[in-house]
Amino acid sequence: MQITLPQVVFIYLVAVAFGVFGWTMSRFTLVLAAGRQDLTLREVLGVIGTRIKDVLKYFIGQRSVAREKASRHHMFIFWGFLIITVGTAEILINGVIPAFSFEAVFGKVINNAFKLVLDLTNFAVLGLMGYAVHRRVFRKPNLIPMNFDAALILGMISMLCLSHFLAHGLHFVAAQGVNPRFVAESYGPSGDPGWMPISGMAVPAIFGWMSTHTAHALSAINYWIHVLIVLFFLNYIPYSKHLHLLGALPNIFLRHKDEPKGVMPKVDLEDESAWGVGRYEQFGWRSLLDSYACTECVRCTNNCPAYNTGKPLSPMHLVHDIKYEMFERGEHLVRLTPVAREAIEAGDPLGDEHAVTTRDRELMAELAAMPPLIGGRIKEETLWACTTCGQCEEVCPVFIEHPMKIMQMRTNLVLEQGKQPVEWARMFRGMENNQNPWGVGSDQRMEWAKRYDIPVMAEVKEAGHTPEYLVWIGCAGSFDDRGQKIARDWVALLQQAGVDFAVLGDEEGCTGDAARRAGNEFLFQMMAETNIETFNEYGIKKILTSCPHCYHSFKNEYPAFGGDYEVIHHSQFIPELIAKGKLKPSAGFSDEVVFHDPCYLGRWNQEYEAPRQTLQAATGRAPTEMTRTRDKSFCCGAGGAKLWVEEEEPYVNVNRTKEAVETGAKVIGTACPFCNAMLDDGLKNLDKDEEVSCLDIAQIVAKATGATIKMKEDEEAKAKREAEEEAKREAEEKAKAEAKAEAEAKAEAEAKAEAKAKTDEKAEEKADDDKAE
Repeated sequence: MQITLPQVVFIYLVAVAFGVFGWTMSRFTLVLAAGRQDLTLREVLGVIGTRIKDVLKYFIGQRSVAREKASRHHMFIFWGFLIITVGTAEILINGVIPAFSFEAVFGKVINNAFKLVLDLTNFAVLGLMGYAVHRRVFRKPNLIPMNFDAALILGMISMLCLSHFLAHGLHFVAAQGVNPRFVAESYGPSGDPGWMPISGMAVPAIFGWMSTHTAHALSAINYWIHVLIVLFFLNYIPYSKHLHLLGALPNIFLRHKDEPKGVMPKVDLEDESAWGVGRYEQFGWRSLLDSYACTECVRCTNNCPAYNTGKPLSPMHLVHDIKYEMFERGEHLVRLTPVAREAIEAGDPLGDEHAVTTRDRELMAELAAMPPLIGGRIKEETLWACTTCGQCEEVCPVFIEHPMKIMQMRTNLVLEQGKQPVEWARMFRGMENNQNPWGVGSDQRMEWAKRYDIPVMAEVKEAGHTPEYLVWIGCAGSFDDRGQKIARDWVALLQQAGVDFAVLGDEEGCTGDAARRAGNEFLFQMMAETNIETFNEYGIKKILTSCPHCYHSFKNEYPAFGGDYEVIHHSQFIPELIAKGKLKPSAGFSDEVVFHDPCYLGRWNQEYEAPRQTLQAATGRAPTEMTRTRDKSFCCGAGGAKLWVEEEEPYVNVNRTKEAVETGAKVIGTACPFCNAMLDDGLKNLDKDEEVSCLDIAQIVAKATGATIKMKEDEEAKAKREAEEEAKREAEEKAKAEAKAEAEAKAEAEAKAEAKAKTDEKAEEKADDDKAE
């Protein structure tokens, strides 16, 4: 087979393009591999079937993309691009091996059918490119500008479609005088023009006037334009916003499957290098892969409560900052010897205490001179702004885990650098000294309940009984006025339903949730271990709680420390009691209720139905919904330990409260004491607290059932009651004794009468016998 000059040029260009692409991807892989071990082969293969399904559903099927109406055109662009890529593969292989074509491999019918689909797909994608340009230029969606990168990519894709039509169509024009099925060597395989409505019919109809020579030359030019765009695009992708075309598939395939959402990995506190993330390489490699997968759809930022209220946090830009840091720092790291890397990991950034090479020292000096990740590309204020609501992760179509990265960097700031907001330093002291973030004396934990008859675990156990449930009141229920009202009605419902439970009383501490979200892993672990020790001492198996933050910690994070319990949120338990007839909301609740989904109950633990079932049973109708509801619920602003930080205006809680008030409902229903406090403050800020109230679902159900908590008696009342009971008991015993004596006297009289009767009878018989004689 004779090799032509165009074929030689083609092979050379393809070899260079793929060689450069391979080199680029190897560098990208090496800087990624500099991250810590994150996902094992066993974890990947253990659920390989599910991972493949995820790829089919979320990558090929674009299911997450379809959730947002404004992004649905992207689905069709993506599917079209896949089909165009198949057609492009045929062109590239044919350019290297001229004998190859789909017709030669699959037959004429299949080839013509594919060419029909390919032609129509190019036409559809070209139209969608026009829509994408119109959307960016005229409709201007938030944070999606028409910048150079976007313009170049849209232009290249459009030119791919146009060059496809012109290369094929002008060839058919050139071939009309020779053979309508003639395929010129210069531009690769084609098909029957009758199966290609745009290339084979429309283009020849428009350019039919053109001479054969001109049409053939322009066809070849468009063929080479098409090939060159493909090869350029291949190498431009890694450095453009379209890097997600390469990163999304592995990111979806390798996403964390078994771990509950929003759970920090257990930190080895003995290893100071594991104290969070201060350098990009301290992230796990799987976490770093997120930055390759970002589609720049901006859903995370547009839904972020911090960003939407003017705070210095954009989840999308944070992920990109990590990527840029990885590229810059990683290029140096991958050139270091293993000894030099060990030196950096051991806290010897300049290699003074390790046998490193001269080249290593130069690279290490350059690395040391770079601005730090935190305080450099990523500002401390950015990390403090996050409420850990999880909305960014929820809406991400490629499963990027933004909150985890923020919490890991917070951990480094707090543990390694000793930095935190002033309010958090005060919160930490309160938790260390008094086992609650408010810093109230721990001996006052049960002060709210001193008038109530609530069983305490130590007293119940001393009496020889182990309750079925531990009711965890929580810090908000113990120390916050509004939380105490929720705790009171929650306990009243349990008492009315006859649930066998007890509380820890003064032995209850804090779960440590706020400490972990704020970055104080040491404090969290100390509190978790203390609580687990207490639980195990009492043999606790089941825990009831009204706080989603406590629920999340107990259910998802304590198992890593040996604390495995059945944890039930009150929104899940109350409807069970109603269904079993143990609670009867016969009194009803007439006010309209709009429900606010707590982030740590909804997004992090996927519980949306239980609180709605509770409200449906209590009020007789489904709750009113806000526009941002369920998995799209907007945060109240308290999560991520933000409840204890003074926020700058505009306030997150006011933003959410406005939305609730606009529904016209008279009651904002919550299922979280933090949400209750924040939305109640929002009502006060808006001067709506006289018109609208904020109630927990336990409070609503308590009103509907008429449940009231059992009160303790004072000493005088108790003594009087005991005296009355003693007098009653003595009277009963006296009555019993009198009744017994009376019964005995009666029995004795009856016995005497019977004996007398028998004596009289015998005397009569004897008299009769004497008379007879």
